[in-house]
Amino acid sequence: MKRKWIVFIWLTLLLANSFAQRTFRFKSDDLATYTVTTTADSGPGSLRQAIIDANSNSGTDTIQFNISGSGPFVINLSQPLPDITDPVIIDGYTQSGTSPASACGGIATIQIVLNGSGAGSSASGIVLAPGSGGSTIRGLSIINFSGSGVEILSSNNNIVGNFIGINASGAAAGNGTGILISSGNANTIGGNSPADRNVISGNQVYGIRISGFGGTSNNVIIGNYIGTNPAGNAAVANGMDGISIINSSGNSIGGSATTLGCAPGNLISGNLRDGIDILGTSSNNTVQGNLVGLNSNGSAAIPNGSEGIYVTGSNNLIGGNNANLRNVISGNGGSGITLSGDSNQVKNNFIGTDINGTTAIGNKNGVRIDNNSTGNTIGGVGVGNLISGNEVGVEIEEGANNVIQGNLIGTTANGMAALSNTEAGIYIHQATSTGNLIGGTLNGEGNVIMFNGDGTLNPVRFGEGGIVVFAGATGNRILGNSIDLNAGLGIDLGALNADGVTANDPLDSDSGNGNNYQNFPVIVSATTSGSTTMVSGTLSSTPNRTFRVEFFSVPAADSSGNGEGRTFRAAVNVTTNASGVGTINATIAPAIPVGQFVTATATDNTTNDTSEFSAAVQVQAPTAAGVTVSGRVTNVYGRALPNVRVILTDQNGLSRVTVTNSFGYYYFRDVEAGQTYVIEARGRYRFRPLVVDVNEDVTVDIIAEY
Repeated sequence: MKRKWIVFIWLTLLLANSFAQRTFRFKSDDLATYTVTTTADSGPGSLRQAIIDANSNSGTDTIQFNISGSGPFVINLSQPLPDITDPVIIDGYTQSGTSPASACGGIATIQIVLNGSGAGSSASGIVLAPGSGGSTIRGLSIINFSGSGVEILSSNNNIVGNFIGINASGAAAGNGTGILISSGNANTIGGNSPADRNVISGNQVYGIRISGFGGTSNNVIIGNYIGTNPAGNAAVANGMDGISIINSSGNSIGGSATTLGCAPGNLISGNLRDGIDILGTSSNNTVQGNLVGLNSNGSAAIPNGSEGIYVTGSNNLIGGNNANLRNVISGNGGSGITLSGDSNQVKNNFIGTDINGTTAIGNKNGVRIDNNSTGNTIGGVGVGNLISGNEVGVEIEEGANNVIQGNLIGTTANGMAALSNTEAGIYIHQATSTGNLIGGTLNGEGNVIMFNGDGTLNPVRFGEGGIVVFAGATGNRILGNSIDLNAGLGIDLGALNADGVTANDPLDSDSGNGNNYQNFPVIVSATTSGSTTMVSGTLSSTPNRTFRVEFFSVPAADSSGNGEGRTFRAAVNVTTNASGVGTINATIAPAIPVGQFVTATATDNTTNDTSEFSAAVQVQAPTAAGVTVSGRVTNVYGRALPNVRVILTDQNGLSRVTVTNSFGYYYFRDVEAGQTYVIEARGRYRFRPLVVDVNEDVTVDIIAEY
């Protein structure tokens, strides 16, 4: 009898202990809650046992924590945990002393730490295996696993509020990869609340890797810090990329952010290689509302070591159609964005500035297009990017048929003040860089390209300017832009780099370098009367071709004499004759104010080559008795000297400027009669000023002294 009582008491104690560790069928639908009460690797009350029990009980069970003592509580694993094969909620925030982040800049307090340093080679921390879809992993620090901190092979899971790759105090203790999604769809990493923020940092390879080889797509990454400490103000680098997506489509990184630096946008900074990679066949992915390369308030750089965003896939979207979808991509060691794939769109972003678009935090390039990529669009009408504060705003090296429209390049966000790209606004180079369009013919398609180049050529790249086309790049149209106040030329067509004004040549026979060295127009006169301005001149180029000649006004002439073009005014088609000469006569309304300058470009409608800007000619008022002063400039042997600046100065010191054409001729029309004028020629030869009394049409030939 005594033995029976002993057995009874033993069974009673055993059952009591079991119920203290876990509760079965806690809900009416047979879902259970299992409580972890020990940091032991196995046995009753352990996390391992709770996972085993949850796997064996169908439905979405909950694993909570109630470990006595003072945390953090480190569960040191000697072997991998069981794969999760049935839906479960593992909630580390049920442990006393924990709290999720409660504000945009808040920091979570985490007490439950999974340490995989002893779990074996290739071990992962939490594996959401097939059958586990709909699980939630929350409030854990997952560190030191040689595989992944979290590996996902199912769908519709939520990974929220964790430290992955850093310990409870925020120090690096990296896994191989932070989170790996290798199959399954529609998983969510992070969330719209600060409490959902994961800090995914300090991992040896990737922060997050989405690998589409197993068929994963339509995953969402929102509201996380990736590559920084929990405060978002210093780097805790992932060893390669913050986020890497390969052969996977329809994924979203970030979302519509009313406050940049807060969810749903991510902070993706401080990673040793790229912030975001979108690789292989990846398409229809969106990157919106994120800070890439900055701290959490967007005021200073935490650089990703190479590219901010690197895309080899096609048809992906960076930014969007309104300011809430803007990414701020700045401070990165390489380009802010590199496009090595086709038909991607970049809209409404700040690239190279702080969060307000007023301070430079530059990348090497703002945007780079390479790898013979085609069909990419940078900006657009009403969705242009701010691309300022970088070394070069946009670089196209081996890219064809790309479009750059509606952007601010070299200014602050209001388009009014200087925030220069220190080398150039746009570089286009290499022979396969053809068919690109900078600006356009419709309202809003033109870019503002101002203040680029700092005058120091340090660091030296390919020279300074607004737009530099060189090294065999041809067939690139430059239309309808606002280009002014750049160091170097507004448009520079060069051989190997920016090399200054390229002289016109007879029949425009030179070819092969920047836009085939398309000849620029020669403006003879610009006269404002009433509400219109009359511009006349010539274009000497390829015979029997039609060209689009665009006219611009600018308050002051460029120091080179060949102008830039701040304000687009009008365009006309000009057709050359069999001798390669076309006559320019344009009526511009509204009128350009007297005293400003007019410049022009020519674009061959057959080859799509756009010229440099013409020499700047000052707008004059009509005279009561206008006469013509003309002549020819030659050397001492009678050989015509083209592209020589000729300056006509009246008794009041008002000057007009023109340039000799390909045959050495110059013209000043509507010159006021009855005055004495000084005529000067300036070029690489030496000329003596001439004083001329003008009472009627007069011819004044100018001969170089040597």
